[in-house]
Amino acid sequence: NHPKEITAEAREACERLVDAGVPVENQAVLMRQVNSSARIIKELSHRCLAMRVRPYYLHQMDVAQGLEHLRTPLSAGVEILEQLRGHTTGLAVPHLAVDLPGGGGKVTLQPDYVVERIAGGTVLRNYKGHHYVYPEPRETDCHCPYDEVWLSRGARAADAA
Repeated sequence: NHPKEITAEAREACERLVDAGVPVENQAVLMRQVNSSARIIKELSHRCLAMRVRPYYLHQMDVAQGLEHLRTPLSAGVEILEQLRGHTTGLAVPHLAVDLPGGGGKVTLQPDYVVERIAGGTVLRNYKGHHYVYPEPRETDCHCPYDEVWLSRGARAADAA
Protein backbone atom coordinates (compact mmCIF):
# COMPACT_ATOMS: atom_id res chain seq x y z
CA ASN A 1 0.00 0.00 0.00
CA HIS A 2 2.96 2.32 0.56
CA PRO A 3 6.57 2.36 -0.66
CA LYS A 4 7.82 2.20 2.94
CA GLU A 5 6.43 -1.35 3.10
CA ILE A 6 8.89 -2.52 0.45
CA THR A 7 11.57 -3.85 2.74
CA ALA A 8 14.60 -5.96 1.90
CA GLU A 9 12.70 -9.02 3.10
CA ALA A 10 9.66 -8.24 0.94
CA ARG A 11 11.89 -7.60 -2.08
CA GLU A 12 13.74 -10.89 -1.56
CA ALA A 13 10.49 -12.85 -1.19
CA CYS A 14 8.99 -11.32 -4.35
CA GLU A 15 12.17 -11.93 -6.33
CA ARG A 16 12.26 -15.58 -5.23
CA LEU A 17 8.68 -16.02 -6.43
CA VAL A 18 9.39 -14.34 -9.76
CA ASP A 19 12.60 -16.35 -10.21
CA ALA A 20 10.52 -19.50 -9.68
CA GLY A 21 8.21 -18.43 -12.50
CA VAL A 22 5.33 -17.13 -10.38
CA PRO A 23 3.80 -13.89 -11.71
CA VAL A 24 3.56 -11.39 -8.87
CA GLU A 25 1.20 -8.42 -8.92
CA ASN A 26 0.53 -5.70 -6.39
CA GLN A 27 -2.98 -4.78 -5.30
CA ALA A 28 -2.77 -1.61 -3.23
CA VAL A 29 -5.71 -0.07 -1.41
CA LEU A 30 -6.11 3.69 -1.74
CA MET A 31 -6.22 5.15 1.77
CA ARG A 32 -6.95 8.79 2.54
CA GLN A 33 -3.94 10.62 3.96
CA VAL A 34 -1.80 7.46 3.80
CA ASN A 35 -1.15 6.88 0.10
CA SER A 36 -3.70 9.20 -1.52
CA SER A 37 -1.27 11.13 -3.70
CA ALA A 38 0.11 10.50 -7.18
CA ARG A 39 3.65 10.94 -5.84
CA ILE A 40 3.27 8.08 -3.36
CA ILE A 41 1.51 5.76 -5.82
CA LYS A 42 4.16 6.52 -8.47
CA GLU A 43 6.96 5.69 -6.03
CA LEU A 44 5.19 2.52 -4.92
CA SER A 45 4.71 1.46 -8.54
CA HIS A 46 8.33 2.17 -9.46
CA ARG A 47 9.62 0.21 -6.47
CA CYS A 48 7.31 -2.68 -7.35
CA LEU A 49 8.55 -2.71 -10.93
CA ALA A 50 12.16 -2.64 -9.74
CA MET A 51 11.54 -5.99 -8.01
CA ARG A 52 9.56 -7.34 -10.99
CA VAL A 53 6.14 -6.94 -9.39
CA ARG A 54 3.40 -5.55 -11.61
CA PRO A 55 1.38 -2.67 -10.12
CA TYR A 56 -1.96 -4.24 -11.00
CA TYR A 57 -4.82 -2.73 -8.99
CA LEU A 58 -5.27 0.41 -6.97
CA HIS A 59 -8.44 -0.41 -5.05
CA GLN A 60 -10.88 2.16 -3.77
CA MET A 61 -11.51 1.45 -0.09
CA ASP A 62 -14.48 -0.84 0.46
CA VAL A 63 -17.60 0.63 2.01
CA ALA A 64 -17.42 -1.13 5.36
CA GLN A 65 -17.98 -0.26 8.99
CA GLY A 66 -14.95 1.36 10.63
CA LEU A 67 -13.24 2.39 7.39
CA GLU A 68 -14.94 5.70 6.61
CA HIS A 69 -11.96 7.73 7.86
CA LEU A 70 -9.71 6.04 5.27
CA ARG A 71 -12.02 6.28 2.25
CA THR A 72 -11.21 8.65 -0.62
CA PRO A 73 -13.63 10.10 -3.14
CA LEU A 74 -13.70 8.25 -6.48
CA SER A 75 -12.53 11.48 -8.10
CA ALA A 76 -9.30 11.35 -6.06
CA GLY A 77 -8.42 7.92 -7.45
CA VAL A 78 -9.17 9.03 -11.01
CA GLU A 79 -7.07 12.18 -10.46
CA ILE A 80 -4.13 10.06 -9.30
CA LEU A 81 -4.31 8.03 -12.52
CA GLU A 82 -4.54 11.21 -14.55
CA GLN A 83 -1.41 12.57 -12.84
CA LEU A 84 0.47 9.33 -13.58
CA ARG A 85 -0.47 8.98 -17.26
CA GLY A 86 2.08 10.62 -19.51
CA HIS A 87 4.44 11.21 -16.59
CA THR A 88 5.65 7.65 -16.05
CA THR A 89 5.67 4.39 -17.95
CA GLY A 90 2.28 2.79 -18.55
CA LEU A 91 3.57 -0.26 -16.65
CA ALA A 92 3.58 1.89 -13.50
CA VAL A 93 -0.08 2.91 -13.84
CA PRO A 94 -2.36 0.45 -12.03
CA HIS A 95 -6.02 -0.12 -12.81
CA LEU A 96 -8.29 1.84 -10.46
CA ALA A 97 -10.72 -0.80 -9.18
CA VAL A 98 -13.97 -0.33 -7.30
CA ASP A 99 -15.67 -3.29 -5.65
CA LEU A 100 -19.31 -2.26 -5.94
CA PRO A 101 -21.40 -2.47 -2.78
CA GLY A 102 -24.12 -5.08 -2.55
CA GLY A 103 -22.31 -7.70 -4.61
CA GLY A 104 -22.24 -5.65 -7.80
CA GLY A 105 -18.80 -6.91 -8.76
CA LYS A 106 -15.62 -5.08 -9.58
CA VAL A 107 -15.34 -2.26 -12.12
CA THR A 108 -12.39 -0.17 -13.20
CA LEU A 109 -12.35 3.58 -13.68
CA GLN A 110 -10.06 5.83 -15.64
CA PRO A 111 -9.92 9.48 -16.65
CA ASP A 112 -12.34 10.45 -19.39
CA TYR A 113 -10.30 11.53 -22.40
CA VAL A 114 -13.29 11.93 -24.73
CA VAL A 115 -14.11 15.63 -25.07
CA GLU A 116 -16.88 15.27 -27.65
CA ARG A 117 -18.05 13.18 -30.57
CA ILE A 118 -18.39 15.03 -33.84
CA ALA A 119 -19.43 13.99 -37.35
CA GLY A 120 -16.70 11.73 -38.66
CA GLY A 121 -14.56 11.73 -35.54
CA THR A 122 -14.02 12.05 -31.84
CA VAL A 123 -12.29 14.92 -30.05
CA LEU A 124 -9.90 13.55 -27.42
CA ARG A 125 -7.62 15.26 -24.95
CA ASN A 126 -4.20 13.99 -24.00
CA TYR A 127 -2.53 14.01 -20.60
CA LYS A 128 -1.43 17.64 -21.18
CA GLY A 129 -5.01 18.74 -21.91
CA HIS A 130 -4.41 19.33 -25.64
CA HIS A 131 -7.26 18.37 -27.96
CA TYR A 132 -6.94 16.12 -31.01
CA VAL A 133 -9.50 14.84 -33.50
CA TYR A 134 -9.36 11.11 -34.11
CA PRO A 135 -11.07 10.45 -37.44
CA GLU A 136 -13.49 7.55 -37.46
CA PRO A 137 -13.18 5.10 -40.37
CA ARG A 138 -15.74 5.19 -43.16
CA GLU A 139 -16.31 1.44 -42.84
CA THR A 140 -17.75 0.45 -39.45
CA ASP A 141 -18.66 -3.23 -39.92
CA CYS A 142 -16.43 -5.05 -37.42
CA HIS A 143 -17.86 -8.50 -38.11
CA CYS A 144 -15.07 -11.09 -38.39
CA PRO A 145 -16.10 -13.52 -41.15
CA TYR A 146 -13.08 -15.75 -40.50
CA ASP A 147 -14.50 -16.56 -37.05
CA GLU A 148 -17.03 -18.98 -38.57
CA VAL A 149 -14.20 -20.84 -40.36
CA TRP A 150 -12.00 -20.85 -37.28
CA LEU A 151 -14.75 -21.90 -34.91
CA SER A 152 -16.04 -24.67 -37.19
CA ARG A 153 -12.47 -25.98 -37.59
CA GLY A 154 -12.07 -26.02 -33.81
CA ALA A 155 -15.36 -27.89 -33.42
CA ARG A 156 -14.22 -30.52 -35.97
CA ALA A 157 -10.89 -30.92 -34.12
CA ALA A 158 -12.72 -31.36 -30.81
CA ASP A 159 -15.05 -33.97 -32.36
CA ALA A 160 -12.02 -35.87 -33.72
CA ALA A 161 -10.39 -35.98 -30.29
